[in-house]
Amino acid sequence: MHIITCLGGGLGNQLFQYAAGRSLAARTGARLMMDGSRIQAPGGYRYVLGNFAIDAELVFGREHGAAADSIRTKAEDRLEFPIFREHSFNYDPRFETLLAPKILVGFWQSEKYFRAVAETIRSEFQLIDEARGENARWLGEVKRVTAVCVHVRRCDYVTTASAKTHGPCSMSYYSSAMEHIRRMVRQPRFFVFSDDLDWVRENFVAPDTVVVDANSPEAADQELRLMSACRHHIIANSSLSWWGAWLGEHESQIVIAPEPWFITGRPTPDLLPDRWLSLPRG
Repeated sequence: MHIITCLGGGLGNQLFQYAAGRSLAARTGARLMMDGSRIQAPGGYRYVLGNFAIDAELVFGREHGAAADSIRTKAEDRLEFPIFREHSFNYDPRFETLLAPKILVGFWQSEKYFRAVAETIRSEFQLIDEARGENARWLGEVKRVTAVCVHVRRCDYVTTASAKTHGPCSMSYYSSAMEHIRRMVRQPRFFVFSDDLDWVRENFVAPDTVVVDANSPEAADQELRLMSACRHHIIANSSLSWWGAWLGEHESQIVIAPEPWFITGRPTPDLLPDRWLSLPRG
């Protein structure tokens, strides 16, 4: 039997989709496959999980069809793969009763979908390759101090349709979150990660703050490694940001997230773990 999870979006979204599929496969004793049909179109998103230690086979083809066809045997010629589709942004408890075979279509942005296999997910979301060059240098800096990851997402949140749904977090949000960390943590060092380096260089100028410029947007996996190596996290309303904090979790970690997640005020009751803090996004 197999579980097929359909990939879509960038790195953060693909991590959520894999994690949900991995959780369901583990519970049902099934084999996990990833259907990349939705990310193979020219000019769209691309597959970005190849450098992680994941345990699944990737198949490209017509949506849902190629993956299902590729795993049919003669004894399964008439097997149908039912689709379980995400109906809202909230956690769906029906997920706990699903059986294999199944095709998962959605984003599954809650740790509730994979909390039972959290340690497996943390292990498999480690990069296979060692950090090199500037990434190795920055990784050494992060590990040398009490590092706080500050993630600022702007480019597509300002210039595309995402501006109407997500929108960037305000500078007041980041200032409030950094002041909270300074009150709670002795000698923090803030490492600012962003897709808009010019903007953050102009706005994050405190002496305890540095801007990380090791990677282009195409190297999100390398950026994620640096982000998750930090001790504490101030995240943006971004799935990549979410994973940087979640993968970097330890006993004394402080995570601050923006509220609401969407500029429209759409509720997201299951997105943030209860142990994380929230501040107004401004």
